[in-house]
Amino acid sequence: MKKMIVAILLINSLGYARNPTYSEDIQAIFKNRCSRCHDYMAGKNWQKYEDAYNFRVQIKQKVYSKEMPAGTNDMPQSERDLIINWVDTGAAK
Repeated sequence: MKKMIVAILLINSLGYARNPTYSEDIQAIFKNRCSRCHDYMAGKNWQKYEDAYNFRVQIKQKVYSKEMPAGTNDMPQSERDLIINWVDTGAAK
């Protein structure tokens, strides 16, 4: 019985984090960090899922390398990691 309880606690501590989605996790980051430039660029409006999805690999690279957001380095690593995870797990809507 004790082993089963320990196993359950271990599984719960590891968690079953869901994969991030654009609508629940990523769009708000893009709005707060990227919209001053990317809401106005033709074909690169990150407030539109389709545009963000089409450029997901480039977004990941720029966020990972800290080239973006441009002109600032105040994006927390947790937000960078969330965007990278979003791309790596299929960039769900």
